[in-house]
Parts: sequence; C-alpha cells; structure tokens
Amino acid sequence: LCTWKELPLKVRRAAEDIGFDAAKWDAHEWVEVDGKHWHDLDEKEKAAVEVFGWEEAAWEHKYEHTNWSDLPELQKKAATAAGWDQEKWDGDSWPANLDKSWAEL
Repeated sequence: LCTWKELPLKVRRAAEDIGFDAAKWDAHEWVEVDGKHWHDLDEKEKAAVEVFGWEEAAWEHKYEHTNWSDLPELQKKAATAAGWDQEKWDGDSWPANLDKSWAEL
C-alpha cells in the first residue's frame, strides 16, 4: 500500500483512468468502476484495471469460489502477503490481520 505520490507513473495513469485522484487514492475511497461488471467496463477502463492485475474472472468473482491450487501465481503471492495460506483459503478461514481497519494495515 502506498500513497499516490509513490505510485509508478503507469499505475497512476491507470488509476486516473478509472476515477482516482490523489485525494481519493490516499483516502482509500471507492470509485464508480468498483461497482461495474466486467462487460460494463469500457476499453479504457479494462486496460486500466488490467494494469492492476485484474482480468475478467477475477473482476467478476474476486476469486471467491476459487481453490488455492487454481489461483494464478500473482494472486497467490498477493494472498500470501495478506496472510492467507492454502489451509485458510480453502477452509474459508480469515487471517487475523485482515480484521484490522484499512488505516491499521
């Protein structure tokens, strides 16, 4: 997690394309694109969210019903950094550190 100023230029431009600015990013606000389905995203929005690593299946389901063994490696790495492991993920356990508020992370 980083501030707007710390974002690489490519990521900052992608964030702007989906409605973020420095204030929204740094305040961890939701933007309109968060509520859209993949098929409702325009090409510019799709390209922008892909910079963040999203693809259609992930965007639509947020890996909610995906087994650990079926997660793409990038998502496993991110999940591991957030406190997940295969046992927690497949067993629907919640890592203790995710009970924190955004500001506490």
